[in-house]
Amino acid sequence: MKDRPRFIFVRDQKLALQLHPHKTVIRKYAQGVDYLGYVIFPTHRLLRTRTRRRMFERCNEDNVQSYLGVLSHANAHEYAEHLKNFVWFSKQWTAA
Repeated sequence: MKDRPRFIFVRDQKLALQLHPHKTVIRKYAQGVDYLGYVIFPTHRLLRTRTRRRMFERCNEDNVQSYLGVLSHANAHEYAEHLKNFVWFSKQWTAA
């Protein structure tokens, strides 16, 4: 990052901020902001990959509505359909 020295100067001198060296990630604007299980872009929100994987591992008939609510806050209509099918098929499989 070519502006890194300037950023460090502004952060330290003008703003008097101290960031934790292991907990802070400085990324490009186009990569989005990782926040609360979503990656937030200027025009849309996506579900973080790790969150999506965990959701499919833990999802069952009792908590599917909660996960659909999480998906409703992101551009994840396709994942919502996959999740509904996943729960429906797992219900059919265990009933047989």
